[in-house]
Amino acid sequence: MQHDLANLVRVPLSSPEVSGGLHDDHLWLWEAYSFAGGLVTVRELLDELMAAGLPQRVGHLGACFRKGLLVKFAAEGDIWIPRFQFTRSYTVREGVTRAIAVLQHSFPEHQIALWFCTSNIWLHDAAPMDVVELKSEQVVWAARWDAMGAAEH
Repeated sequence: MQHDLANLVRVPLSSPEVSGGLHDDHLWLWEAYSFAGGLVTVRELLDELMAAGLPQRVGHLGACFRKGLLVKFAAEGDIWIPRFQFTRSYTVREGVTRAIAVLQHSFPEHQIALWFCTSNIWLHDAAPMDVVELKSEQVVWAARWDAMGAAEH
């Protein structure tokens, strides 16, 4: 079963934000997410779903991708997706999608990726990615507070 990646990827791979080299933010993201399950490209994720016998998850993840409800960032000619946000059955954790839904009106995609791996005062200095599985409601509230703070500036 073949899937057209063009339907999943919003940013053309030739765009400056994807084709450029790694910036300091990207290096921080690579390092931070390496301790939380690592990163996967869109192609690798699709290959994993097929190998795991879960082709039905492609539609779910594609819908989340198109709506901007996945933590992701563009670097080194690809779209990178942190693994922390997935359950074992490759669904996106509800706390992640709800927090992104709040943040996406105030922050660009790469800042949302930074937000999830940066310590947060509203979460007692834990990074949202580290607590979203068990404390999703608190992560959503932290997103609301930070989005309100961004809107005021």
